[in-house]
Amino acid sequence: MTAPTPLARLTTLTPHGPVVYQVGDVASVLDVAWERVELGELPPWASILARSQSKGRGRQGRAWASPPGHVYAALRLPPQAPFEGTLASVAVGFALVQAFRDEGVAVSLKWPNDLLTSQGKAGGILLENRKGAVVAGIGLNVGFSPFPPDQRDPNAPPPSAFPESLGPPERLWPRLAKNVLLRYNNELPARDPDWARNFCAQAEKCLAGLGGAVVIHQPVADPRPASPSLTGILAGLAPSGALRVEGPDGECLVWSGTLTLPSRARDA
Repeated sequence: MTAPTPLARLTTLTPHGPVVYQVGDVASVLDVAWERVELGELPPWASILARSQSKGRGRQGRAWASPPGHVYAALRLPPQAPFEGTLASVAVGFALVQAFRDEGVAVSLKWPNDLLTSQGKAGGILLENRKGAVVAGIGLNVGFSPFPPDQRDPNAPPPSAFPESLGPPERLWPRLAKNVLLRYNNELPARDPDWARNFCAQAEKCLAGLGGAVVIHQPVADPRPASPSLTGILAGLAPSGALRVEGPDGECLVWSGTLTLPSRARDA
């Protein structure tokens, strides 16, 4: 049996922050996290921060360019609401948007899992669920975008980055991880029968493109669209975390697909 990748405990900024481990150059920080989950050594809210990745992965199997100097983290989440089903990516994205706003950086969530600055995409979230355990892979560009132009999805916003002034990854990520945990404790758990509706009403205010025209490519939607793309007005979020889109034939609930914001696509 191959020995697990060695980890070093990264000192957090306060003694009450969640546990953060640090690792060097790895194939994928998500793979390292799953090693530790299977060994019972990565409890909920613990995370691993990698220096770089040689085989970082993004949504739909895309590669994630991962040179040193940026945040490549894997965060173990508790396997309960709101980190279940369609709502999970929205919950993680909303918490990170709020964490960055507390850092003084304006960020929006491009449903379901991209983090945008005013210049474009600066980060992404990839959720993986195995045997009831949930781990979020979080990639954040810091200072500049490492993505070569030929790796860019033509339907995606232009690449961007969070300000270098936020500090190096080993200082920035522990602050963000602590903020996300505090928001979970204070805002995200179910506290009344309408918690999901109330949560989504807050989260949808962070959505990029809210109230504007959008295109969903290859949507999984109810009702099912007649074509491989759906054009409409982004109306908000359903309590399930599905996207509400006002199409030509009324409102659709979109469970998955690739969202294009036409104004950003034109600027690319």
